[in-house]
Amino acid sequence: MQPSQGIVRIGGLDIASLDQETVQSHLVCVTQAFFFLPNVSLKDNLDLGARVLRNDPCNERDGAVDQDDDMINVLRDVQVWDAVEERGGLTATFDPGVWSVGEVQLLNLARAVLKARRARRKSPGRMWRVLLLDEATSSVDRQNVALIRRIIKENFEGYTIIAVEHRLEDIKDDLDWVVRLDKGRVIEEGRPEEILV
Repeated sequence: MQPSQGIVRIGGLDIASLDQETVQSHLVCVTQAFFFLPNVSLKDNLDLGARVLRNDPCNERDGAVDQDDDMINVLRDVQVWDAVEERGGLTATFDPGVWSVGEVQLLNLARAVLKARRARRKSPGRMWRVLLLDEATSSVDRQNVALIRRIIKENFEGYTIIAVEHRLEDIKDDLDWVVRLDKGRVIEEGRPEEILV
């Protein structure tokens, strides 16, 4: 991962010196552009890493790789479990055409929460972790914005959270620092109470 110029450091480490797998294991993303595979089960879509491990004959699973209970609990937390059950459950083939954009956004959040919980179990120490939110609330109503904010607070404590948002009023109470960009250039930065007036 090479920046076009300068150095990107996270936790004091130059991320250009890290292998892609290490960076990906510490990075969780919730974006407005959803990546869900059609004709694959919802379960496999929510936990693509577990799908690879389940299909690897060399992998001796310890039972923690794909626990349906964890997945169901996360789907309940993000309030889409009822919709999942109505559409055939975890093993049903994912059909993007039967889900609203807002529901898929919540499924995307569920995927991120699963990854974060798995990473916490795998290495509970104080390693750097980053959550990238790219317009994570763009496709949901105000009620679900509040739900997303709550889920993020509960599941990503200790993470550095970088949020790209156009609707700052939705998240301004959660911000420590604001950077305003215009055409890719920083035009203003500071504490929310200084910038968002």
